Formats: sequence, C-alpha cells, structure tokens
Amino acid sequence: RRVAEAGARAGTVGMVGHLMVFHPAVRRIRELLDLGVEAGGLGRPHYVHAMRVNLGRLRSDETALWCFGPHDLSMIDAILREQPVTASACGTAVLQPGIEDVVFVTLRYPSGILANLHLSWLSPRKERRLTLVCSQKMVELDDVSPEKLRIYDKGYDRPPAFTQFGEFLTIRDGDVHIPKVAMTEPLRAEIAHFLDCIERGTRPATDLAQGVRVTAILEAAERSLAVGGAPLPIEP
Repeated sequence: RRVAEAGARAGTVGMVGHLMVFHPAVRRIRELLDLGVEAGGLGRPHYVHAMRVNLGRLRSDETALWCFGPHDLSMIDAILREQPVTASACGTAVLQPGIEDVVFVTLRYPSGILANLHLSWLSPRKERRLTLVCSQKMVELDDVSPEKLRIYDKGYDRPPAFTQFGEFLTIRDGDVHIPKVAMTEPLRAEIAHFLDCIERGTRPATDLAQGVRVTAILEAAERSLAVGGAPLPIEP
C-alpha cells in the first residue's frame, strides 16, 4: 500500500507481476463478458471456481494461500473487474505445522457473484482450471490442456409465458465451442506491456492498485483461516 501511494504521488509507472492476467485465454474471457448477449456474450456472471493444485515442492516460508492464491485472485480481478467485500477461508497443515498445504477460499461480491478457490500442493493431479458460470453461457479455462478454453452454451431458460420461475425452467444443453486462442507467452506479453506503459506513460493492466486489491483479499483470507473460516470484511 505504501509503495502504491508513493508511486501515485510521484506519478511513476508501477506494475505488479501478475503473470496470468496476460494469458491470452484470460483476455478472451474478459472480451466475451464485454460482448452483449445478442453478439454471443456470456451474460451476467453468477459464480467462478478456480482450482490450482498439484503434488509439488514444499514451501517452508509460505502457505498454499500465498503461494498459489495471487495467480487466481489476479485473474478473477481482471475478469470480473469487481472487488469482493468478504472472504472466508479454511485449510489444514498436513505436512508442516502452521503451514497450510490445502486452502479453500470463498469470496462474496456486492453484485451477488460468488467465487471459490481450491489451492494446494498436496494433490495427486496437476490442475490449473478456472470455471465461470454466467446467465447465458459457461466458460472453462484449463491451462494444463492443449485446448485452453471451452465455451458451453448450457444453462436454464425461462419461457416468457410463465411467471413461476422455479417451476417452468427448461434446461438448455447447447454446443461446446473450443475457440482458437493464439497462445503467446504470458511473460513476454507482460514485459512488452510494461515497456509500452513506460514509453507512453499509460496505466498498466496490472497496476499497483491491483496489487493492493489482491493483497487485501489474501490478508482477509489469512485472518479468516486463523479464526476457523468465519467470513471477514476485506479492508481496502
């Protein structure tokens, strides 16, 4: 926060290293959200689920929350463009006392969106998955798969002639679209973006303010872990 405030006072270009924001599939999801429904957009977001797990190297200086959490939280921040108001987290330290190997985080947003994260380095499979469920379509980013993005034309429709919402919903089971996403290296795109912002004096996509937002969520989740998972406000 002090760095962000100092940068703002000095008028400098500051940027945090949230690499996944520069993943082409993340940018495509945001583009789909910006599209209107008539143009094939996703509609209004309902909830998002992110999973970042594997059987990996143990850390002695950070928990799974702080090791993996920034990646998914920065992606969700870039996609939703909304700051959650509460965070709750539960986890357990299996291998090392006091260092959680698995953490589940739940975020609630002012608009009603719900986000859930599963973070762990104690899992049999490597998963790097983000699912966004919206009013019109659903989209899944799978960074382990060669097919990074899948768009599901699935959901529930309400016939216009009925007024009892719960009784007359119909399931819409449409096509699964796998768009071609031009894969550029996120790190290369991140560095090029930073240099461009310096040259032009423009605001980075992952500016210091985003770093503050993500850190605030992590801090609230850590406090929630310490009190058994109670939902706690996210302090700006």
